[in-house]
Amino acid sequence: MANLPQITVSPASDDELVEFIAAQKVSYLRDLVEQGGLSKAAAQANSDATWSGLVPDGIHPIDGNEIMIARDADGDRVGVLWMAVRERGGEQYAWIYDIEVDPDARNRGYGRALMLAAEDWTREKGLTSLQLNVFGGNTPARALYRSLGFVENAVQMSKRV
Repeated sequence: MANLPQITVSPASDDELVEFIAAQKVSYLRDLVEQGGLSKAAAQANSDATWSGLVPDGIHPIDGNEIMIARDADGDRVGVLWMAVRERGGEQYAWIYDIEVDPDARNRGYGRALMLAAEDWTREKGLTSLQLNVFGGNTPARALYRSLGFVENAVQMSKRV
C-alpha cells in the first residue's frame, strides 16, 4: 500500500496507560449509551465490570493484553493500539480492543497503518485470525476494516418502542 505513513508502536508507559484508560472509560460509557442503546445505569454497570476485568489495578491490563502507542517518523504520538490474545473453542485469536488515531493525525493514513501494525502483532504471536468489534454507527471505521478484508460476522440491531 503506497504512501502509508511510517509508524512505530511500542508499549505504553505507566503515565500513558493512566491517561489512556481514564479517557477510554469515559468514551466507552458514552458509546454504550449512545450507540449500544443501554440506559446510563446499565451502561455504568457494564463498564465497571468490563474495566475491573480488563484492568484490575486500574493501570495495567491483564496478561495477554498490550496497549501500545503509535508514533510517526518524527517520534510524535499519532495513536494507540490495544491488542489482546483471546480464545474461543480451543482456538486462540488476536482481538483489537481499541484502535485510535489522535484527532490531529486523522485522515492521513494512520488508521490503515495502525491496522497493518495489528496484523503484524497477530502474526508475531503466531495467530492466524484478527477480530474486533465496531459500533454500527462508526461508518468510517467499518469502511476501513472492509477495505482491509474484514467481513461482518453478525449485526446486532435494536429499536426503542
